[in-house]
Amino acid sequence: VDEFGVKRRAMEQAQEKPMPKPNKPAWRKRASCLIFNVSTQQLLLVSSRRHSTDTNKSWIIPGGSIEETDDSPQACAMRECEEESGIVPDGNCMAYLGEFIDPDRRTKTDTFAASRFVPGRPSVENRTHYWCPFLEVERHLAWRPTLLRMFESSRGFLQHFVDEQKQHQEGVATATTTAAQ
Repeated sequence: VDEFGVKRRAMEQAQEKPMPKPNKPAWRKRASCLIFNVSTQQLLLVSSRRHSTDTNKSWIIPGGSIEETDDSPQACAMRECEEESGIVPDGNCMAYLGEFIDPDRRTKTDTFAASRFVPGRPSVENRTHYWCPFLEVERHLAWRPTLLRMFESSRGFLQHFVDEQKQHQEGVATATTTAAQ
């Protein structure tokens, strides 16, 4: 017992206990963007930072945490795409797919799709990007069910992008034929 009547061992034990950490939000807010190259029927994937490209868990959809400097989830998705792949989606041609919840990772991800993009510079995060054929996407994303759900939910938007491209090509072909006559 010390001079204040407190048992010394109880004080030592109290000092050994770690300080409680401040409460973190229950869910992390994220944003991602599926970028489609409709003419080649491919989806942009980027290498995972956590897994080697030698494993089945090597490819993901570009995305990340929404930061205070992001004006919106869409701005975050565009920023993340550029940082991770060097490719910038056209913000005027992005469709909102919805919020995807990953209970294992405790994330809620606002997800967008884009079919128009600007090839940029190399990734600032030194990641590899891969234009994955649509028919192979399921094989590459099967290890992350939430990412696979994002791709599967985009099928309606993807069909819209394909139809839009066909109309554009038909319009160009008609204009070319008319000009040749």
